[in-house]
Amino acid sequence: RSADGRVLPGPASKRAITLLIEAEKLRAEAVAHLAVADNHEIAALQGYLSPSRMIAHKTSASKYEADMLARVAAFVGRHAATAQALAEGRLSIAHADRLAQVESKLRDEYTRDEQQLLAACNSRDPEQMGRFLEQWRWKNDKDASKADAGRRFTNRGVIFQERFDGSGTSRCDLDATGLAALMAALETPPDATKGPDQPRTLAQRRADRLVGICHEALGTSPNPGNQESEND
Repeated sequence: RSADGRVLPGPASKRAITLLIEAEKLRAEAVAHLAVADNHEIAALQGYLSPSRMIAHKTSASKYEADMLARVAAFVGRHAATAQALAEGRLSIAHADRLAQVESKLRDEYTRDEQQLLAACNSRDPEQMGRFLEQWRWKNDKDASKADAGRRFTNRGVIFQERFDGSGTSRCDLDATGLAALMAALETPPDATKGPDQPRTLAQRRADRLVGICHEALGTSPNPGNQESEND
């Protein structure tokens, strides 16, 4: 432990982390070597139906992992810069698999943007890279963009969850046009910073604006209790 009581990693844990890092590098290098071979021919010569079957049998990898490794090997075999980055440890297999999934339908576009996408991998973990690639795919795959837009519209909806006291929460799922309209309708200027009242947050202003729009549509007062008091 350190002087302030924190638990410090011992030699065994440091060694374990080092070995895990080295294992990942070796795994990536191995897949890079697979990429330069004709794996379908090699697998067939050894009696396997596919490269993934060969990998699963010879390495005891799960079917899912073997399929992924074969997919990545085939992918990097088509792109020299990607294969080099994988072999040199600058690209992880997890990142390569994310790239492979979008490259399968956008091969020419990937070749065009290969260096840009490899650079993006350096500053993002695989989950973040997945979101980045969704945006990249949206810009480059017009058919998929149309399909996604149609799916967004089909899956549109507004859900309410009421609490025991009558208050509640809600969630909406809108397509791009619907969301733009909603955000524009709820747009309000910031509150004045000077005065006795604490300025409302953006979320609070949107909530108040939404409730106000509902009362306008219904022709009701937003504060019926106060109105009743005034009438008395």
